[in-house]
Amino acid sequence: MDETPAASGSGVIRPLPEGEYLCCRVALASETAYFAVWDKLLQQVVQLGLDLPDEGVAVEIIENPSEMSRDVWVMTIQLQVDRVE
Repeated sequence: MDETPAASGSGVIRPLPEGEYLCCRVALASETAYFAVWDKLLQQVVQLGLDLPDEGVAVEIIENPSEMSRDVWVMTIQLQVDRVE
């Protein structure tokens, strides 16, 4: 997968693989909450009968990263999944 530096210099631009993603948008107030969200997301994978691809990707998008030092920050998490047939 090709990676291209982003124009702002704050990351890379990477095309995402085609497929289905389990997504959530959350407001977090601590590192503990961050890990709790990941635990819940993985529980949902199992509960919904999904599987994680061997070469799958996870995407974390932090909205307004400059505000992460405040009490609460918002992020979106997208986890690539496969349906189990």
